[in-house]
Amino acid sequence: WGKQGESVEYGITLPGAAGLKSAFIGEVIATASLIIYLYIFIGRKNLRNYTPYGIPFLYALLVWLEAPLSGCSTNPARSFAPALMAENFTDHWLYWIAPIIGMVIVSLFFRWRRINRIYKMESARVSYHDHPTSPSLKKGNEK
Repeated sequence: WGKQGESVEYGITLPGAAGLKSAFIGEVIATASLIIYLYIFIGRKNLRNYTPYGIPFLYALLVWLEAPLSGCSTNPARSFAPALMAENFTDHWLYWIAPIIGMVIVSLFFRWRRINRIYKMESARVSYHDHPTSPSLKKGNEK
């Protein structure tokens, strides 16, 4: 990326002028918002197909509100690569710890309030149709 990458510090995320505390809280809230959205939309069969349509709008809103505080990373990998390229890990822990805390808070809240029974999360599924798995998929490439 050369001089062009250097001119924007390789897209590094750093806490804004509001300080580290505001950046931390902002990252926790931004990640929690994304997780709440996913719980609600993925956890309801009637909303599941619409999940991809709302994420861009939610993320645009989060970036607009939270970017001045911390750069709105919400993803440790999003912050790690630019920090590695710029060789600048100033307050980098924030971009790992805050998203994890945001995710854990929402998950525990859904579990504590037993909301997870309403929003039945079905993770690691290839599809959500009600047809039985094809025998060819069960066997793999065996002949």
